[in-house]
Formats: sequence, structure tokens, C-alpha cells
Amino acid sequence: MHRKDGRLLEGLFLVEGTKLVLELLQSGWPVLQGLVTELWLETNSLQSLNGYSSHFQVITKDQMERVSGFTTAPGIIAVGDAHFMPVVPEDSPWLILDGIQDPGNLGTILRTAEWFGFNLILATPSTVEALNPKVVSAAMGSLFRIRPKVLDQQTIFEMLKKNQYELVVSSLDGDGMPKVWPVKTALVIGSESHGVSDFWLNKADLLIKIPSFGKAESLNAAIAFGILAADYRL
Repeated sequence: MHRKDGRLLEGLFLVEGTKLVLELLQSGWPVLQGLVTELWLETNSLQSLNGYSSHFQVITKDQMERVSGFTTAPGIIAVGDAHFMPVVPEDSPWLILDGIQDPGNLGTILRTAEWFGFNLILATPSTVEALNPKVVSAAMGSLFRIRPKVLDQQTIFEMLKKNQYELVVSSLDGDGMPKVWPVKTALVIGSESHGVSDFWLNKADLLIKIPSFGKAESLNAAIAFGILAADYRL
């Protein structure tokens, strides 16, 4: 489960650390098994595991170090069902992720998306796997509530048109930030290295541009989304 092929084969993924495991349990995500160390139990109790105490097995610190993918092993690990999709409201602004490759960026984007109420997240197949351990860690629990749904570009486009969403794309050819955002906005964030693909640029209802005041050529994808999301909400 530390490798993508293993997660796909088993249909399972790992969540490590007290905060993230508790977020997972509280989200209602199906948890199949868990491990805790004897040391963890000295300051916590199995009763704190939101009704899942019977799913957890007590192991030694040495055993946890062999199981964990972290440099410093946590006191608790949970095994989640990789097939589960949380239910989210579809009347929120939509976020489309097109080829985001960096796991830390994706996790930060998910955390930011939940903060600003972009609950429906659609991702193209070229986007990094959402259950990658680095994504799970960087998302700080948001992944368990707004996991991206992976679909091809054409299917996503047909969905947004069917639901009467307007496609908003950030581009160097854009006309600045919108004075008024569409009521039903679908915002596209492109890959770190190539930006938004031509597919979305050619179908955009609105091309926008984050204003620049210095000499930097581009913005980090997660930072760019945070700026756009804040502008949408404010």
C-alpha cells in the first residue's frame, strides 16, 4: 500500500498519524483495519477511535517502524477502502484539476478547496493519484470529505454543460480578474509545468489572468488556486 500498484491491486490505502486517522474515522470513510503502538495507548485510548476500536490491533514500536512509510513512525495507522467516494453537494463551485503532478500541490489544493467551499472536485487521469501518501498528508483531512473524481476531459466538459456551469480558465491571454464571477463557476487549474491544456483553453467561457507585479514567470498551482478561490468568494 506504500506503492500505487499495491493500492490498486488491494483496493486499500494507508493513513498515518493521530490527527489524520481521527479525521478519517470522523468522516465516515470505511476503515478496514488499524494498528496502534503500546506507547500510543499510554496517552490515548481505543475508546477515542470513534467506535472503531475493535478494528485496531496493538503492536510494538519496532513493528510499527517496519510497517510505516514515514521516517519517524507514528503511533497509529489505519487502512481505508480505496473505492469509497464521499458524497458532496454539487451546487457549489466546481474545481477541475488538469494534470496536477506534484502530490504536495494536490494535497494543498484540496485543503484550500474545502476552505473556500469548492466541494465538487473533478480530475483528469493525468492528475496524480489522490491516495498517494504525500497527498493524504498534505490535504490534512480534506481528502476524506472532498476526494477528487477522476474522469476524462470530454466527460467533465459534458457534465458542466449539462449542469449549466460556465468554464473559467486562467491564462496569460486572459483579461485580468473578473469583475463578477459566473454564478455557476467551474474553475480549471492546470499542471505545474504546462499550465492549462488547449482542450480547456479552447472551450473556456471566460479567460482570466492573475495580475503580476514582479518578474516571476509563473505561480505555484496551489498558490494560484488559492488566489482565484479567494477572489471568487470575496
